[in-house]
Amino acid sequence: MNNPQPGIRKIVVPIDFSDLSQQAYQVALQLARKSGAMIKLLHIIELPLTSGYGTSYAGIEMNPVGAYQSYDFMLPELLEQSKQQMNKLVEMGAAQGVIIESEVVTDLAVNKIVNVVTEEQVDLVVIGSAGAEGLEEFLIGSDAEEVVRHCPCPVLTIKQPTSGNFEVQQILFPSDFAPETTAIVPILTFFQQFFGARLNLLYVRTKNDSSSEQELHDRMQAFVQAHHLTEVHFLIQPNSSASEGILEVVNTVTPDLILMPTHGRTGLAHLFHKSVAESVVNHASIPVLTFHWPTTSS
Repeated sequence: MNNPQPGIRKIVVPIDFSDLSQQAYQVALQLARKSGAMIKLLHIIELPLTSGYGTSYAGIEMNPVGAYQSYDFMLPELLEQSKQQMNKLVEMGAAQGVIIESEVVTDLAVNKIVNVVTEEQVDLVVIGSAGAEGLEEFLIGSDAEEVVRHCPCPVLTIKQPTSGNFEVQQILFPSDFAPETTAIVPILTFFQQFFGARLNLLYVRTKNDSSSEQELHDRMQAFVQAHHLTEVHFLIQPNSSASEGILEVVNTVTPDLILMPTHGRTGLAHLFHKSVAESVVNHASIPVLTFHWPTTSS
C-alpha cells in the first residue's frame, strides 16, 4: 500500500491537564494556524484509577485504596470535571481561529490514541514529556513511549515549557545515508520546507565503523545531490553509542528539533533501531519528531 503525501491536516493532542500537556497544546495551535489543520484534544481516563495518596486527578482528591475500590462512584464527577476543563481548552483554540474537537473517554490510553490516529487519519500527534525518567508524565496511567513506538503517524514530543513561539530554524537529522534512506526523504523535505529550516545531517560513527571522514562526507554529499536537498550542513560525530552521539551533538550544535525514524526493518541501519529513537526521545532536551519508516507497495 502506498503512503499518502506528507501533510498536516489533523493533529491529536493527548491532554492530562499538566503544564507539559498544555504546552504541547500551545505548540499544536501554532502548527495548526500555520498549516490550516484542525486539532482533536484527547483526554483518556484509565480505570481503575491508581493515583498515589494525597494526589488529585482532574481536581478530585484520591487515595490508593479509595481510587481503586470506588472509581464507579467517582467516575461521573471525574468525567464532568474533565469535560469542563476540556471545554476551556476548546474555547482557547477556537478564539485563535482553529477548529477544535475534544473527547473525554475511559479506555486504555495507548490503544485509544493509536485507534484514533488510525481511524481518523491523523497526520501528527503532539505530546508533552518530562523526559529522562520516561514519558509517563504526559498521560496518567499510560506509557507514552508506547505511543511513540506504535503510533502510525509522526509524533512530536515537547520536552519542556517554552516561552514565545515554537520556532524551528535548525533541524538535526541523524542517518547512515544508505540507499534505504530514500524512503524517508519526502517526510524530511516536507518538514524542512514546512518550518523553513536548515538541515544538519548527522552521521554518528561508532567504534565498529571503519569509514574515513572523507568517505562519510562523500556519502552524505551524494545523498544531498541525489535528492536535491538545499540548506544543509554535514556533521560527523564519533561515539561508541548512536543515541549518545546524537545527544552530544544536541548539546554542541543546539538545533531546535531532532527528526528521526522510530525503527527500521531487516537490513536497515542499526541507527534506526527503535531503542535508539526511544532513548533520544527520553533524554533529549529539545523537541523530537519521530516517525515510522514508510511502508512500500508490493
